[in-house]
Amino acid sequence: MILAQISDPHVTEPGRYGSCRIDATARLARAFARAVSIAPGIEGIVITGDLVERGTEAEYRCLSRLLRTVRVPCWLLPGNHDRRDNLLAAFPTLSCAADADGIQYVVELGGLRLVMLDSLLPGKPGGLLGKERLDWLERTLAASATPTVLFVHHPPPITGLVHFDRSALGDADDLAAVIRRHGNVVRVACGHLHQSLYVEWAGVPLSVCPSTAHRFELDLRADGRMSAVDGEPALQVHRWYGERFHTYTMPAA
Repeated sequence: MILAQISDPHVTEPGRYGSCRIDATARLARAFARAVSIAPGIEGIVITGDLVERGTEAEYRCLSRLLRTVRVPCWLLPGNHDRRDNLLAAFPTLSCAADADGIQYVVELGGLRLVMLDSLLPGKPGGLLGKERLDWLERTLAASATPTVLFVHHPPPITGLVHFDRSALGDADDLAAVIRRHGNVVRVACGHLHQSLYVEWAGVPLSVCPSTAHRFELDLRADGRMSAVDGEPALQVHRWYGERFHTYTMPAA
C-alpha cells in the first residue's frame, strides 16, 4: 500500500502570495500531479495542515477547486494557519468527523488505519491536543489492533530546531503515553517544519514532511532563527509492506 503526504501548502487567493513571493497554489497543483504519477499508484494523499495561508473563505474555495482535479482521495488536517470554521464551511463532509473540540477521524485502508489528529490551537503557532482529543485517540487505538499511522500537524518538541520547538505540540508527553499504551502505532507523521525529519519517538518512528511551498533554513544554533527561503518543494511517499513502513522524500515538481 502506497500513500502520499503533502504538507504546509499555504494556498493563497489568485494574485496574493505568502512567504518569498511564491505561488504556493501553483506549486501544490504540481505536487498533486507528481503524487498521482507515482507507479504503482497511490491509495490517496494526506495533507497535514497549514492548508492555506490566512485561513480565509476565499483561500479554502481555491483549495476546494484544486482538490476537485485530483483523481485520488485526499484527507485533510488543519494546521496553525488554518481556521476550523472556514475549513468546515468549504469542506462540509469533514463536519461529520468534527468533535466538540476539533477535526479528527479514521480512514480504514485494508490492513492499515490512518488516524487524523487535530492539533490546532486557535491564534497560536504551537499546537495542543487536549484531554478530549487524547481520550478520543485512546478509545480509537483500543478499538482495533490494526497497524495505525497517526497524522498530526505539529511535531513533538524534539526537533533540535529551537525556533520550532517553541511552537511544537504542547502536550507531546501525554500523546506519547497514549501511544505507548497500545502496540498498534507504526508511524507518527507530521508537518509544520517545512523540512524533512526522521526520529524515533514514543517507541515508534516519527517523520516530518517538508512543504510544497517555501522551506525554512536548517539552523541548529541555540539561538537559531526561522528564515524562509524559496527552496525546492517536496512531498513524502509512505509504503506499507504489511510489517514495515518505508518513507521516501521526493521533489514535488
